[in-house]
Amino acid sequence: MKKCIFILLAIFTINFVFAQEQPEDVKQNASSDLQRFAIKTNFLYDMTGTVNLGVEFGLSYNLSLDVSGNINQWKYSTDSQLKHILIQPELRYWLKERFNGHFFGVHLHYANFNIGGIEVGLFHLKGIRYDGNLFGGGLSYGYRMVVSKNVHIEATAGLGYANLAYNVYYKKTGIKSGPGYESRNWFGPTKIGLNFIYVFNHK
Repeated sequence: MKKCIFILLAIFTINFVFAQEQPEDVKQNASSDLQRFAIKTNFLYDMTGTVNLGVEFGLSYNLSLDVSGNINQWKYSTDSQLKHILIQPELRYWLKERFNGHFFGVHLHYANFNIGGIEVGLFHLKGIRYDGNLFGGGLSYGYRMVVSKNVHIEATAGLGYANLAYNVYYKKTGIKSGPGYESRNWFGPTKIGLNFIYVFNHK
């Protein structure tokens, strides 16, 4: 967590110094556009039946704040489910200008999950169900392509840390593995997205 705070402060410092070096007309244009924001949906989550919505606000010429939320509260079959609620805010630094081109981000995340019976990719949970919470943070990279004035497409991925606290339930017995929560530290992928974006521009 201390490393994330340090990185956030470093990004703000770099952006502040860069902003002071911008030509006056560029800074004025950026200031007049601070109300610009966007809404988005992640195709990859849509494919799993997960309802998701993201909003992004321009903070300065090179900074934006992205906040996404996901919810999945139904079963795919009698024994298969990917129930969860996830919130993931991210501070982004854009190399060119906000909402255009390459960016780097620092994100945090919190989730409540109840998953089991999934045999896809990293999930091998046949006959097992995990019920618990996670929190953590990470770093990400992404690229946004401007399709039109109001329509953008974005790809992003991130790596980081998550602490998971959960109970394990076994299908055959219906009981959990122990008297209380188990805990695990995770280092690896923490963010992935292929986003369709609608941008509101109040200029």
